[in-house]
Amino acid sequence: MLQGICSITAVETLIPPQEQIVIPQNQTIQQTTAIIVEALQKSDIKTVRVYFDETMKKSLSESQMNMAWTSVTLLKGELKSADTNVEVTRHGEYDILLIPCTFEKGSLNIQLAFNHEGEISGLYFK
Repeated sequence: MLQGICSITAVETLIPPQEQIVIPQNQTIQQTTAIIVEALQKSDIKTVRVYFDETMKKSLSESQMNMAWTSVTLLKGELKSADTNVEVTRHGEYDILLIPCTFEKGSLNIQLAFNHEGEISGLYFK
């Protein structure tokens, strides 16, 4: 049973690369974050995964990501709103955003870690 914290981190596997995108040079990570939140509100896992870096894509299949998100929504209910206009924190080579979210049954933060190319290198629900 999920107890309020779900972490998804990248681990190398031998799964072939999947979706490829080129993030527009003028797209900020805050804009990407808004796209991710909107996709999660719709349970559109495919769109979320498009923004993953190669390591995340290899280590977290669409099915696994769907199971993680389903666990969150079973615990907290539907995602109602999220504040994507948050400060970016630099941690090593990653830009981190902690997005406070309101669900039907309470609140939860979504943490996104972006690499230097603007791709998602880490996704955490806490």
